[in-house]
Amino acid sequence: MLLLLFKIDARHFAMAASKIREIVPLVEVKELPGTPAFIAGWMCYRSKSIPVIDLCLLSAGRPCTSRLSTRIIIIDYVLTDRRPAMLGLIAEDIVEILRSKLSTAPVSAINPDDLVDQAATRIMPEEKILWFDPEMMLPAQEVDSLFALHAQILDDVQRHPISE
Repeated sequence: MLLLLFKIDARHFAMAASKIREIVPLVEVKELPGTPAFIAGWMCYRSKSIPVIDLCLLSAGRPCTSRLSTRIIIIDYVLTDRRPAMLGLIAEDIVEILRSKLSTAPVSAINPDDLVDQAATRIMPEEKILWFDPEMMLPAQEVDSLFALHAQILDDVQRHPISE
């Protein structure tokens, strides 16, 4: 299984590469008023507007640090009503993709011994890597509300364009 390794605060996480559409540089996002603090806003991705969540704000109460290794992971996300959606996730230290010995997703954590080339990672051998499944880790009701609000704002902007 191909894995993306990244950090949220000081903890290492792995996500199946099959969930990822693309990893893009950290760009400025537009605010979405009336959303929880962990919602960074929205961004334009390939001519589509998509909501963006700051994973550090969600789990650590602080925004992700802006540096070269902080990126936006564009994922395919499934809403609770089973509709597919694209979502951006800001995470830190996104520098490694590697092939693991895993054939299925683990329940909660990965032992570094399950990684093929442990020396290629900057993770201490005794440290567990937490498994990140977006549908399980993100607060589903808030994400659903985010998509509803995002659609409403986009609809309002289309009906009432801002003139310069």
